Amino acid sequence: MAKIVVVGAGVAGLAASYLTAKAGFETTVLEKKPAPGANSPGGGVCHTRILQRLIGECHTELALERRLTQRRVGIIEDDTEIAMELSLPDTDLFSVLGPEFERSFAAVCRKMGARILYGKHVVDIQPGKTPVGQAAREAGSRRANGGDVLRRPHRIESTHHGHALACDDGSSYEADGIVLAEGLVSEIARREGFRARPCERHLAITAGEVLGVPANRLADRFNLAPSEGFAADYVWIELHGFRGRGFLYTNKDSLCVGVTVPLPEIERGATARLLLEAFKALRPVRRLIEGSERIDAWERTHLWSQPCRPLPVGREAILLAGDAGGYSAGKSSAGHFERAVFSGSAAAEALVESWRLGSIEFAEVAYQGRLSRDGMLRREKHWPLPSGEIVKAITRSLRSKLTTPGRSLARVLAREARTVRAARIVQELLEWTRARW
Repeated sequence: MAKIVVVGAGVAGLAASYLTAKAGFETTVLEKKPAPGANSPGGGVCHTRILQRLIGECHTELALERRLTQRRVGIIEDDTEIAMELSLPDTDLFSVLGPEFERSFAAVCRKMGARILYGKHVVDIQPGKTPVGQAAREAGSRRANGGDVLRRPHRIESTHHGHALACDDGSSYEADGIVLAEGLVSEIARREGFRARPCERHLAITAGEVLGVPANRLADRFNLAPSEGFAADYVWIELHGFRGRGFLYTNKDSLCVGVTVPLPEIERGATARLLLEAFKALRPVRRLIEGSERIDAWERTHLWSQPCRPLPVGREAILLAGDAGGYSAGKSSAGHFERAVFSGSAAAEALVESWRLGSIEFAEVAYQGRLSRDGMLRREKHWPLPSGEIVKAITRSLRSKLTTPGRSLARVLAREARTVRAARIVQELLEWTRARW
């Protein structure tokens, strides 16, 4: 049976380990962090549709907080909020607390048969001790030449080990296939030449806090049923002359609030923690978090947008997933989460398929095909944040037009999108809403 090693126990790595273990492969996850939950600090939001395809009864197996049935998306300018409210009772968007969610996901993977080892920092990947078996070579040759392997896929029981992973504690692990999902700062991916250091304009820093609020107070403040939740995404905010995005959403007995600041703004002198305090002090946000107590704080760097160049997939049965390959880029937590899970599961499916077809070394082709079909390799245009002058002009225009009785914000935004001056931010606002909700 094939041996699969997953480097990294984040969301992408756990998704990959779950599927390979489910397929019956000997799966080992190596995580350099000392304990589970350290890869997902603070909180976030996730779509469960991809988890349901992966796990099935994810609502009972995983630590989900609240179904985010009440949504708000808008902009804040000069302490004034302009937003549209959405009510979607059947949404698949849930709030999660990162450490609890990761621990529950790891438990599900262990139940499926995966072995997860913490405190294992992989420092090198070398060729395995034995060469690729002759049976695998012949099957791969028949597949390349149009043989019957594709018509009658089978599993080759081989004892070959294509790679050996060395850890800093002196331990070594052999593997037929590897999934690199060790996050944005992927030392192995850069050392092996899979990818270069991400460009600064594609990075952002998110700073957030978990604020304790009793469940009954959350229900009264946001008018929620026990299992319902509220989320607010502010696609444009300006604080102390710096631009970014803000978010707030409810958990069972807490709130998560935070800001995302592009790295170019940080280089201009912005501080994510300082901007978070300024965001919390804004009147539309302050009234929602009033009376809460901070119980946790976090800060992390992540991909803000995909580079405008082809993304790497890997080689020789070593596949990249999640932030390690640049596949988790997204301006929202939900988009980042969904891309990470999809890339991890696609990498696992590619390894399983290529092994059953005769040669695991062709996993790269299968993986690239899956990513291409679902648009993960599509080159995305980098959209910088709109200028403050454009946003201020739009907010002044919207304030006056919304005073007319019977005019909804959605209708006004749709009309404003036809004007050249306002098109940029308004179209982004509408696309943000349609893409996620």
